[in-house]
Amino acid sequence: MGIDSASWPHNMDYLLSVVKPNISIFLNVSPVHLLSFDSLDQIASQKAKLANQSQIAIINSQDKLVKKYTQNKNIVNLTPTKIKFDNFYLPDIYQISFGAALSLAQIFNINYQQAIKNIQTNFTLPPSRSSILEGIKDTTIIDSSYNSSPIACSELLKFLNSFKGKKIAVLGDMRELGTCSEKEHQKIYELATKSADLIISVGPETQKYFGKKTQKFLNWWTAAEFLKETIQGNETILVKGSQNTIFLEELVKTILKNPSDLSKLCRQSPYWLKTKSNYRQKNS
Repeated sequence: MGIDSASWPHNMDYLLSVVKPNISIFLNVSPVHLLSFDSLDQIASQKAKLANQSQIAIINSQDKLVKKYTQNKNIVNLTPTKIKFDNFYLPDIYQISFGAALSLAQIFNINYQQAIKNIQTNFTLPPSRSSILEGIKDTTIIDSSYNSSPIACSELLKFLNSFKGKKIAVLGDMRELGTCSEKEHQKIYELATKSADLIISVGPETQKYFGKKTQKFLNWWTAAEFLKETIQGNETILVKGSQNTIFLEELVKTILKNPSDLSKLCRQSPYWLKTKSNYRQKNS
């Protein structure tokens, strides 16, 4: 059974009184949800309780805080593994998750090559999680609009930098960073200046903390209008931002080449569409 420790900032002890995990997977510690904690070490110590009370802990020992706080006697150190797919590209950070999956397969005595084949056959991307989509004017869209955090955004900017030609980064606020918000947004801005030819930001946090080389907007619809007017053709466009008022999947809609790709975007249920429509009406 999987437990998302971040969803219960100070209640890991309660969760572990209900569920006794046989195997845990502990991959990283980052400022995500730092709004509910005092430090990264506190996040690490809470997550590590899950790893330390399971029978076997699969960990990413390259993460210093993961390694520092994991004290399980039965530790499996995963090996980051690159797996090739025919129908999409993935940022390098996925190598850690695949390494964890292969370590888990080994525990269940699944042949290594068979495990890789199983991943290649069955792995799919959830909507708006690094999806590669065709955009207007022969552009390529990297749609990662579902959510954003410092580690994930950094990796996607590095991924963007690997593409040839002109590159555009559309970056929304990263939420729940607490006192680290200014520092983490400034780090992302500096990386974006090295990865993209044009930076477009959306939200009050990026408006405050991104630098002068940014076209800044508070809402997705004004940013979308600017982007559509700016696209010349053949650009690669990264779209990444947090949810709850940022909603950059709506910006992606405006630059899609194929209407059928709307089904590949996140938050398209009637509930979310109504929520976003109401938000736009109140803020236009």
